[in-house]
Amino acid sequence: MLSSDLSPLISVVIPVFNNEKTIEKCVNSILNQDFENFEIVIVNDGSTDSSSNACLNLCEKDKRIKYLEKENGGVSSARNFALEKICGKYVYFCDADDYLDNGCFSYMLSLINKECEPKMCAVAYFVNNKKIDIGVSNETSCINQLDSARAIALINLRFGAFLWNKLFSADIIKENNIRFDESIHVREDALFCYEYIKHISCAAAGEKAFYHYIISENTATSQAINERRLTALDACKKIIDMCECFESTELNSRLECEYTINCLRILTRILRNPNQAGLSCADRVFKDFKRGFFKLITNKYTSARDIAVAVFIRIAFPLWLRSRSKK
Repeated sequence: MLSSDLSPLISVVIPVFNNEKTIEKCVNSILNQDFENFEIVIVNDGSTDSSSNACLNLCEKDKRIKYLEKENGGVSSARNFALEKICGKYVYFCDADDYLDNGCFSYMLSLINKECEPKMCAVAYFVNNKKIDIGVSNETSCINQLDSARAIALINLRFGAFLWNKLFSADIIKENNIRFDESIHVREDALFCYEYIKHISCAAAGEKAFYHYIISENTATSQAINERRLTALDACKKIIDMCECFESTELNSRLECEYTINCLRILTRILRNPNQAGLSCADRVFKDFKRGFFKLITNKYTSARDIAVAVFIRIAFPLWLRSRSKK
């Protein structure tokens, strides 16, 4: 068992907002890991359901759980609040409606304890039980960021610029005062990852998958567009500006394509579920999409499905807008 005087090696940060139905499964999947030297920092971000009771019940189950409450400010605010309270050498971020398979932390630590002294590791993951590979040819690999800016693209674009498939160094976060941008509500995780990776010289990657990312009805693409969703474009622009210092044509091109992909996602949502917020931004978003359209469909990393959807949107969206304006 974990000694009471032993500082945790990993701090697991879980923001909670109205997750009464899923938080127990999430936390239990962490408590059941074969690695015990961790703390769980739960931040209740102003939930209006019974999440607080569920979290307090979990605290009684294990002393490694810290429970914090704050007024609702969004997931970035909750994570920033937690970063002020963590004690671990490494930080792992988990969403309250997801869960882990056993062996996650021990595997990630095996990746990060390499001769190249990586300050971050990235691993494969599951989306609704389908494994998403990250393209590492060997069981493990180390990528030296200083060799080429291409490594940034490999880590975040190929592996996914997500929080929950990575282990971060708490010292790097603290020393460089890396925090989540609280004005960004979508792709805030990508912005954090790119900011973090600017301050490290080596990262590791592995093909095993443990994290189960669950796409629920609340995160489905049929949701209507709102102002919070549009901040995804702001995040992409900030990432592009942030990475200009690397002077990599490949990286800049792929990031610009990522911006166009986000425009495509927004336009698709507007078509599926039109509302006032979506229609008010439709012209602006379509202009940005049209500007990056050719580069997107000719980029070797763009999937066949995204190309097909992009061609459809390029042809159909202006016709759809004109038909609505006539009503």
